[in-house]
Amino acid sequence: MKKLGICIPTYNRENLLKELLESIFSIVSSEDRDRIQICISDNASNDQTEIMVESFQNKGIEIIYYKNFENIGPDLNYLKCVEIATSEYCWLMGSDDKVEKDSISYILKELNADKEIDIFIGNRNEYDFNFNFIKKRYWLNENIDDYKFKFSNKEDTIFYLKNSYSIGAMYSYLSSIIVKKEKWKDVVYDENYTGTAYSHAYLLLKILLNNGSQKYLKKSIVGSRGGNDTFLVNIKQRFYLDYLGYLKLSSEILDEKIKDEFLKILTKEHPKSHLLSMSLNSELNLEEVEILKKVRYGKRDIVFIKSCIFFKKPLKIAYKIYKKIKK
Repeated sequence: MKKLGICIPTYNRENLLKELLESIFSIVSSEDRDRIQICISDNASNDQTEIMVESFQNKGIEIIYYKNFENIGPDLNYLKCVEIATSEYCWLMGSDDKVEKDSISYILKELNADKEIDIFIGNRNEYDFNFNFIKKRYWLNENIDDYKFKFSNKEDTIFYLKNSYSIGAMYSYLSSIIVKKEKWKDVVYDENYTGTAYSHAYLLLKILLNNGSQKYLKKSIVGSRGGNDTFLVNIKQRFYLDYLGYLKLSSEILDEKIKDEFLKILTKEHPKSHLLSMSLNSELNLEEVEILKKVRYGKRDIVFIKSCIFFKKPLKIAYKIYKKIKK
């Protein structure tokens, strides 16, 4: 059995997937090639993905390629790419991202050093669409180094959640996550999470709740390509995808104490300054603001956002006047 499977769900991303595969092949040592496999679940692409993948076959790394007969949606395709893996651990990987220079050898060492860990989650480097470096993104407070915790230890878990700067710390970003496949297989999937974009988060949280363990890795293990969010049509769509997904997860599987800290991460990921911008640009309505009450924004914040929606026209005029005066 291979130690690590790099599990890639993809759909019509022939050129971007090719760059990812090239990044994997370019950094894997000859020693590590026998320890990894690449598992691609193609969601019925109508480009040349299949032919492109074939060009990488027989080059020293095992590639398992599966093509769905029809597009089954992103959630089920996430699950499919793990299903076809025959490795001990699975590294979920977005098909538009790239692995960082020494990350595969680093991850393999971590897997051997901490065999009791069920889930590993690393940081990412952020790039623009053409892969020009922008910044390093930390999921936790930058003062925190590698960190192990179990959900069965409530104080430990709350410390982790309080120090989470982003919902990336709790699985919003696919390419940061390595999971023990045996534990993943033990979870019975709830079909109600199909369509949320968080099918994988449901399984990972269930692993943790079943006395599972997680290790946060401070190192950036992956490069994230910007300007290519599959789910992003506008800012509001991304916000509400996160809100509804995490509200569902928290209400159905977390206890109240952990739920509270879990939802507070959303207010860090999407601060009220972003909501203010959305309300002034007619991207929020009063009914949608009701959802924000459940996400742990303060009462004053909600009143302020509602006021901005109600008075958006005079506020926008005032802002234009202010800009002119400032000039």
